[in-house]
Amino acid sequence: MGAFKETLLKAHCAQALARLNLEKNKKLNLSAMEKKEAVANLRVHKLTLARIKQEQALREEYVIEAYEILKTYLELIKARTHIIAAEKMAPPMMVEAIETVIWCSAVSEVKEFQSIAKDFKEKYGKSFVRHALENKHGNVDPFVQKKLNMQLPDPTLVNQCLRTLAAQHQLTVPALTVDDEVPLPSYGAEPPMVGAIDVNRAPDMMPTHPPTVPSPHDGVNPGHAPYSNPAPYNLAPPTVGPMAPITPPGPDNPLSRAMPKSPKIDDLEARFNKLQPFEYP
Repeated sequence: MGAFKETLLKAHCAQALARLNLEKNKKLNLSAMEKKEAVANLRVHKLTLARIKQEQALREEYVIEAYEILKTYLELIKARTHIIAAEKMAPPMMVEAIETVIWCSAVSEVKEFQSIAKDFKEKYGKSFVRHALENKHGNVDPFVQKKLNMQLPDPTLVNQCLRTLAAQHQLTVPALTVDDEVPLPSYGAEPPMVGAIDVNRAPDMMPTHPPTVPSPHDGVNPGHAPYSNPAPYNLAPPTVGPMAPITPPGPDNPLSRAMPKSPKIDDLEARFNKLQPFEYP
């Protein structure tokens, strides 16, 4: 293990702060560009593409929020490098800042965090850095962890941001005027048939009368009475009485007398013998 140098740690913190400012400006521009594309998709009612662009914009904003916290931690470490150099163990009031910066060295785009992690490795040893990367003791800032993870933003938040963008640009998007967003279509699902009956419909909403048919006398002979619809359909199930007894087949069964009798074997053989052989020409 190499010797720890206080000046080197302070220089690495200054470089990381400068890099964070550059990355922050870059992500602000990316977020603005993604929102602009989201608005352009909202104008043509391409809601799926608008959601994707808004999700990317939110991801950039999450990283910016984490960078603001990391800048505070870097300023704290930079201002107290003399305390870190003087004490053998990590100061209790700086454990969260130190372990959070070390944890970010594995997930952040800022390469200067890796140099700071090497400095603390020389100061506190490999096990300290490994525990910080694994967050074994739970000292890493949970807000930074949440903002730098790779999970997608909440769909409800995405829809709220899209509604805000639509209101700012005076866009009318029907699907964004309610809180419950219309779900995306599931590819491969068959579309519903036109005119199909909904079996889940409430009974009180089912039609109980036949469609109104105009009378042939309407408009022809005013002396006739107006046409009226017949009585409503009887939706009650039909009344089924007891079944009639089944008569077994026999001479007393009228069906047996009506059916033709099958020929006997002797009659079939006599007919077969009378057949003339067929000769091919």
